[in-house]
Amino acid sequence: MKSVIGLPSGKLQGPTYEFLSERGIKLPDYSPELGIRNYRIETDDAVFVIDTSRDLPKRVATGDVDAAIAGESEIQEFLGERATARINRVRSVFYEASEAFYVRPLPPYLTWKLVVLVRKDAKDRTFHDMLKRLNARDMRMPLISWTEYPYSERSLLQELIPDMTVGMYPYSDGDVVIMASSGATESKLRAGDSSFGLEVVSSGKTAELNGLRPFSETEKIYRPVMMQGIGTNNGFVKELVKQLE
Repeated sequence: MKSVIGLPSGKLQGPTYEFLSERGIKLPDYSPELGIRNYRIETDDAVFVIDTSRDLPKRVATGDVDAAIAGESEIQEFLGERATARINRVRSVFYEASEAFYVRPLPPYLTWKLVVLVRKDAKDRTFHDMLKRLNARDMRMPLISWTEYPYSERSLLQELIPDMTVGMYPYSDGDVVIMASSGATESKLRAGDSSFGLEVVSSGKTAELNGLRPFSETEKIYRPVMMQGIGTNNGFVKELVKQLE
């Protein structure tokens, strides 16, 4: 049975394709320049499946793929999601990190920032200033925050505003309610002077175009990494790791 390797789509696809090509792994059908949406590439030695970076940690944890390249930020989001996700009041499938997969850093071929964005015309100098102002307002109406990284944002907010409760729609409510965005988050952050959200920033052009600015003190730098399932003894994956390192 062939090894199954997960590769990211989206913003990571182009740089990952170049990174693999430089190390002698030729997958022409993976090139985003072809403009085709090919989600399965079979070679003599392995099957490469293409998926969103966010879902690849789940597929490694469940044994669906033997190893995968994905974003470090997506792994952190997955770990937060696993710890709290409930479906119909029943805790979802839970994996301790040590039992699910271990992570190998790859030579840095791309980095990006996860940072809190706010409207440019917001008068708050820092994110702490904004939270202090919001905490002092009439809290009868909850503060809504849109983000594609709800669990990472909740962790950040709980650290910065321990005197406010942070809820996650639809599981819980609070002084701040985090809404999971499935995309185009920047457009959601343009409404209201108290709107903010945690978002990925590469060049910053999208944020600039949408009239948003980052709170620099909230920045965290991430890069692609490789995940391998714990307990697997896959010879192809071992050789692949050596080749990539």
